[in-house]
Amino acid sequence: MNLVFFHPYPRIRIHPNQTDMKRTILTLTLLSAIPLSAIACGPCGCRAPKPKKETTATHDHGHDHSHDEIVGPNGGKILHGVDPHVEFFLTEERKVQLTFVNEEGGVVSVPEGLQVSVITGDRKAPTTLRFAQEGSSLISTGTVPEGDDLPVVVQIKPSEDAQTVYERFNLSSED
Repeated sequence: MNLVFFHPYPRIRIHPNQTDMKRTILTLTLLSAIPLSAIACGPCGCRAPKPKKETTATHDHGHDHSHDEIVGPNGGKILHGVDPHVEFFLTEERKVQLTFVNEEGGVVSVPEGLQVSVITGDRKAPTTLRFAQEGSSLISTGTVPEGDDLPVVVQIKPSEDAQTVYERFNLSSED
């Protein structure tokens, strides 16, 4: 009687071209991973923060100044997208007060033909605020919803023929 033993893992023959193909695929995979890692991590291989833009510059509104130097009369956030600049201030009643200021931070009159609206609050249920003039400022007719770090979009159309300027920022309790 002849006994036949079966090996559980029979020997697989590899054609010589198959090892070359595996080597080629491995090489191409590694070579393609190197440029992808450079793109993801930056040219130096680290995630260093981007340098901040300088605040003193000539802008499209035609003058040199430092935006950090302008302080509004109420201590609010200065919006630099329009000229004259706008101070965005949240009152104790949670109403928005918009005051127009010059380069020195002095109050100027509200431009004629100006259209302003503010959208804020929860992104799923935003609140749109309209404004009425009170003295040399614009005061919102509604209030800002409760919460911290609320997204704010201010839409300012300086005149009938001008383009609408959008200012976007988050309103926090520190502002």
